[in-house]
Amino acid sequence: GTAVTIILIMNPYAIFNVAFRLSVLATFGILGVAIPISDRIKECGFMKIKTVKSVILSAIVTLSAMIMTLPETISVFGYVSVVSVITNLLISSAVTVCIYAVIFALVFSAVFPFMGNILYFPAMFITKYVNTVITYFGNLPFATVSMPEYTYYISVFMIFLIIWILLACKKRRNMLRLKEMQDKILKE
Repeated sequence: GTAVTIILIMNPYAIFNVAFRLSVLATFGILGVAIPISDRIKECGFMKIKTVKSVILSAIVTLSAMIMTLPETISVFGYVSVVSVITNLLISSAVTVCIYAVIFALVFSAVFPFMGNILYFPAMFITKYVNTVITYFGNLPFATVSMPEYTYYISVFMIFLIIWILLACKKRRNMLRLKEMQDKILKE
């Protein structure tokens, strides 16, 4: 919220930038939808296998960002990516490792400049992997689906429904906690 406010104070016309709107909506999807759902999944504890849990939580983050950007994506581009969840699962960890590799190489290169190129090699290799995955899945004939105009309205309704469900679940959980506290007070 602070970043959005500062950006809009500095440049009120940023609201007309598609990249800005997609970033804000995706961030809202992650913070407002993915985190509450992920927290609830973690609380339940029904997923004991760490890898499965990690994959499911990563997919939830991707889907949440995708759903929140859906109306903007449909209205601006007219199509939606079908493979984005798969590609994100395949590249998200690689991108994280690549960022750490570049930071390490930058720091190490400042001290030993002659070693810089050697240390950048893993980052270049990972970058080629990421580009290969994106190119492969992006070139599949079913990678995107054209969306008719009415799907914009359906996606807006779906977002409001998701927000309503999340708020209803939060209210229900808070009511249950309050009841537990009241029962505990009555017993004491």
